Amino acid sequence: MSRSYCRVQPVRAIAAILLVFSAIALPATAQDDGESRALHWWRYTITVPASLGPNDLHVTFSGTGGTIANVAVVPPGVVTVPGGNTVNVVWGANLVPGTVVTITFSTQHPAIFVVGGSWTKNGEDIGVPIAAGDEDSFEETAMAAVPAMSEWGLIVFTLLLLAVGTVLLGRRRRAAA
Repeated sequence: MSRSYCRVQPVRAIAAILLVFSAIALPATAQDDGESRALHWWRYTITVPASLGPNDLHVTFSGTGGTIANVAVVPPGVVTVPGGNTVNVVWGANLVPGTVVTITFSTQHPAIFVVGGSWTKNGEDIGVPIAAGDEDSFEETAMAAVPAMSEWGLIVFTLLLLAVGTVLLGRRRRAAA
């Protein structure tokens, strides 16, 4: 038995163990770690009322489980999501009545609905509440799923690649000797 063969043998064993572990662990780690849940994308549109020219919008949703994320607003404004159920948007200037505001966001829950909200001007209520059904449209949208791997899946995959690379290098060295 040559000395180089003895060095390669443990690496093969490690590669085999990592392969078996990855077959078992990768599906388990990618199942439900909170961040790998399927996201549901929503588009909420509402028209600025013919009133005092609001510059703030506050809309509360129910059924989100506090998971509102990835919020985008047109026209662009400063967005906050306190508690994960309410979307607050503040614009630097008053909105022109009739402007259509579109809020796109994701949640981890499929059945959500609008509870209500309000238009405000500089944080002060202007007497134009938003009730469920006041929106122009509220719909779940189809966004392309992005394939992902969990943190542990990446670690195991990297170790597996290192083990396979080490085996291949060991074979090259043995063949050259």
